[in-house]
Amino acid sequence: MPALSHLTRGSLFLRLRAVRGLRAFIGHGIANAIVPLSSARDDFRLLYTAGLDVRLHTYPATHRLHPDMLRDINRWIIEQCNQ
Repeated sequence: MPALSHLTRGSLFLRLRAVRGLRAFIGHGIANAIVPLSSARDDFRLLYTAGLDVRLHTYPATHRLHPDMLRDINRWIIEQCNQ
């Protein structure tokens, strides 16, 4: 899957009012050779600047899911439901 910055960089800022306040979770493997950690950090800054409530978590993984990532996503989703 392409990095967020490649998908939304142009359109995100055209819809600032629509996205402001949305919540986002970024989980990224620090050894990911396909999408480097710098891209995830860029995406975090882009979303944060656009006004999203965004969290970035890194994991000792490559381009694959890590069990801790699934646990953290689950916890984050539950937190969103309880707000």
